[in-house]
Amino acid sequence: MTFREARCTMVSKEMIENELREAINCVSGMEGIDKDTNLISNEVAIAPVDFLYIFDIIEKKLNLKVFEILQSHSYHIMTIRKLTDTIYSHNAHILV
Repeated sequence: MTFREARCTMVSKEMIENELREAINCVSGMEGIDKDTNLISNEVAIAPVDFLYIFDIIEKKLNLKVFEILQSHSYHIMTIRKLTDTIYSHNAHILV
């Protein structure tokens, strides 16, 4: 087993959700957003440009390509629950 293989771990949905919430808080200052609230709604008011930074943080922390995940989905996945589920389903193994 190589060092890289030894570091390969299955990441839980809970970990993905926590990293997503942390990135949203870090970039936008928003906390306690309901899992099913549309992140691009006026209610939440996260600036569109902030998503570039949020997804950059997620890419670096979870070692994945968010663009590859998002390009095959519509804006309907822009809730914490759906983003978490989508990221989880596209990444059986994530190096952390």
